[in-house]
Amino acid sequence: MLNKLLEISPDLEETYRFRNRLPEYFREGTLSTAEEELRTLIAGLDSTGVAELQDFANTLRTWFKEVVNSFHIVKREYIAEARTGKVYVKNHRLTSSMIENRNKIIKMIKHNSNGYSNWERFRNRVLYVLSSGPEDGHPDLTDRPVN
Repeated sequence: MLNKLLEISPDLEETYRFRNRLPEYFREGTLSTAEEELRTLIAGLDSTGVAELQDFANTLRTWFKEVVNSFHIVKREYIAEARTGKVYVKNHRLTSSMIENRNKIIKMIKHNSNGYSNWERFRNRVLYVLSSGPEDGHPDLTDRPVN
């Protein structure tokens, strides 16, 4: 059925080919190959006659540096499978997800408080909520014996 649908239009077939190529680029790319692979991908998108793909190539060209930088590994996590004992390495790449999460938390603080009229109080509340524990200088969160 897929082949019959793709035979309807050469533009549709070209778009489908690139639709499959892009996730592969992000999944299997590395920092050392990302720049060259992205240039190849952009050139391929430009060579199609599909206006939407050419617009997407322009978007990739605009954000070229940011896309390539997203391949930086910022954290490695070692995961042991309980059944077999095999250890897997999961690489975490650079994303804006942490910043987006922090922005959402700040907006929720503002929303839940119905607004702050005192900047210092708002600032202190944000710093308190975003801190992760006593290592950030919050004495209230230190481990104390329970009486």
